[in-house]
Amino acid sequence: MAMFCAVSIGIHAQLLFPKKQIQPLTVENISSYLLEANPELSGLSLQLQFYNQSLAAHHYTFEVLYKNIPLLHASIKVNTDEFGNILSIKKDPLKTENLAILQIEAEKARWEKVAMPAIIKLPRPINASCLQIDTRSDIPQLVSVVDTWGKTYDFSYVIDIKGSILEEWNHSRYFKKDTLIQGNVFKPDPLTFFRTHLWWRLY
Repeated sequence: MAMFCAVSIGIHAQLLFPKKQIQPLTVENISSYLLEANPELSGLSLQLQFYNQSLAAHHYTFEVLYKNIPLLHASIKVNTDEFGNILSIKKDPLKTENLAILQIEAEKARWEKVAMPAIIKLPRPINASCLQIDTRSDIPQLVSVVDTWGKTYDFSYVIDIKGSILEEWNHSRYFKKDTLIQGNVFKPDPLTFFRTHLWWRLY
């Protein structure tokens, strides 16, 4: 049985430090472990969204899906060492109790009839869009996450079926043209240092 130490990060996420080794270290095995260890994921599935390898760790980000459609703002990030030991798991809060009332196929059919430029006037052309499930209200809804980018801008919007903008992100606001971005590189990365030097304080 895996043991956990959990740390809450405000109301937005939960950070876990399970004593668990994944062998062999594969995306499929990590996904299976997450589904088995987290009862709130019952009826859901996971899909790898991002992967990165740092000096001493592997970093995985999984989307949470319901009937093959991603949940908005719902991801699970897993960090492991090279031996498959889980260093940490960061989970976004999930609100899934009302998902069953969402008529997925009917909502998808409604979106298929939508001409995006006709329901919303954006100042820049749309480069990409995908449907996701917004569960933040008591009645889940299918929304479109729209991306628009160019040499000097990079925006994302969450739009409902009526064309209302529910959220907006400016991804480029800290990366202006001709701006020098400086930062520190940590060796080893903080999670690895924490796990290897301070783990005993948690148990």
